[in-house]
Amino acid sequence: MNKAEKKALQERYNDISEMAFEAFATYYLCDGILEEMLEDHPFLDPARAIQEQVKN
Repeated sequence: MNKAEKKALQERYNDISEMAFEAFATYYLCDGILEEMLEDHPFLDPARAIQEQVKN
């Protein structure tokens, strides 16, 4: 596997990981389960943005 193939594979993995995280966050945020985590963990800022979209 050459560098271009590895880079393409890594980008695809990142895309899938992001989609999975968004699905997870959206599902649980709709139920309010992650509310406290959002306050304590800044790495969940993307989930906070999704939560705001769901609320509006």
